[in-house]
Amino acid sequence: MSTIIALYNQLESIILKQLSKSEFFKHHLDDPISIKITSIGIIILVLIIIYKLIFNIGLHLQVWELPGKEYFIDTPVHCAHVYINGHVIRNFNQNDQIILSTPLKYHIEFAPEDFENNENPELGSTLGFTRKKLYFLFKDSSFFESLTSNEQKNYKISDVLIYHKKVELKDDSKPLCLHGVETGFKLDVYYNII
Repeated sequence: MSTIIALYNQLESIILKQLSKSEFFKHHLDDPISIKITSIGIIILVLIIIYKLIFNIGLHLQVWELPGKEYFIDTPVHCAHVYINGHVIRNFNQNDQIILSTPLKYHIEFAPEDFENNENPELGSTLGFTRKKLYFLFKDSSFFESLTSNEQKNYKISDVLIYHKKVELKDDSKPLCLHGVETGFKLDVYYNII
């Protein structure tokens, strides 16, 4: 206990030395009670700042989670529309041969009817629905007919590769908002025609 008191007295003398240099704090150092109140207040303020700093760094580095997270769940807002840059490629896994010099640009909007049959309709459209929509947009286009020959007609939905921030999105059952895709975001789509 005496070491804590000695540490407090040493800390208080350092604080008082620094405060006495400032004209603003001169009137806080006139009375012994105001000296104690001022030094305790500054120590508490510094401890709170240190605590918040360590807490926020820990959250940012994912050392620990926000307290009460299991009770206060953030429901993400569903994705209402996305912009698509569609790249037509051949042999995706071997040499990534891009066929069209400029990407196909789409703007896809999602109506409530598009996701009312989902497991969680309040989360919006799933990645699988978006992939299927993009598949048919490209397959029914004149580009597909002109770029593929008769032996290449085995084009499948799995040949539509969707990327967000250079990360491939794979889980078709998850809604777009749980993949980090929000309204108005841009997706890169690769149509792999083999």
